[in-house]
This record gives sequence, structure tokens and C-alpha cells, in this order.
Amino acid sequence: SLDVLTRHPALRPDASRDDLGEALRDTMTLHPILRDMYVLEPSGQVRASARYGFRGEWKENTWFLQAAQGQQVISDIHATLY
Repeated sequence: SLDVLTRHPALRPDASRDDLGEALRDTMTLHPILRDMYVLEPSGQVRASARYGFRGEWKENTWFLQAAQGQQVISDIHATLY
């Protein structure tokens, strides 16, 4: 379950991008249907990703805005450009 990721030691404020990416990749091995996973800063900036190294912003993304308001969010399937 993705709950395991929320307790991962790499998800601490001072974690490096590499440590975060490794934690995301480890989690994705349990969920092979996922193409990528991201850790976002409160500003919407992508701090780390599992596979593609996306470094853009998500501040206009519907799911990000809902999460920033304190809602629990699981996004639906969507396309991204690289």
C-alpha cells in the first residue's frame, strides 16, 4: 500500500533528491501500474520523481491544489509531457 511510503525514512524535510527518488522507485516496484511518482514542495515545485526527473511545477494542478488545502487526494489517470 502507499501508506508504506508515507512512513519511509527518506520522506523527511532534509532528504536529498536522490534519497527521495530511491524511496519512490522502491514504492513503485509494489505498484507496477504507475508510470511515475513525485514529491512536491508546498509551492508546487517538484522536489523529486521516481523515473523521469520531471522538475517543473504543479501549482495549477487540480490534485495539488486539493492536497494543499488539506484534502486527501488520489489523482486519476492522466497524461504528462516530458
